[in-house]
Amino acid sequence: MKLYINAGFGEPIGAEMLGALKQRRFAGVRQDVRDAALAPALCREIADSGLQAILLVGGGKMGKEGKGTPPNEIAALAEATARAAHDAGLFEAGRAVIEIGNEPDIAYTYDRRPELFAEAVRMSEARIRAVSAVALVVTGGVMTTNRHGLD
Repeated sequence: MKLYINAGFGEPIGAEMLGALKQRRFAGVRQDVRDAALAPALCREIADSGLQAILLVGGGKMGKEGKGTPPNEIAALAEATARAAHDAGLFEAGRAVIEIGNEPDIAYTYDRRPELFAEAVRMSEARIRAVSAVALVVTGGVMTTNRHGLD
């Protein structure tokens, strides 16, 4: 089993903190990538640390101010994140995973439209594949496995 930690939440973590996490035997970090412009810096610092990465795109209730982020915007961010991870060498030896969305069962708009979440995942995966055939792609999990979450 590998131990990961949620860290950064869209902001750089810093070499010192990443080094401390590595010393504490964390295998990697789950970093929220909210902005395509920051993706290269976020990926580079994780790559430089030697840790692995779970790069979450489309998190934060998958939108703002009660509105869901459209699938095409999530897919564009997924592609930018894939490019940054590829350029940083994170796909080599499986050092990065891109996670599409987070807790869609409670996310703005997506909570009532699971087919829209499926579309965001489909579009994102296709755009990631255009960057890397070896990138690992996972979907965000539900908040809880109650009836609503499972539906």
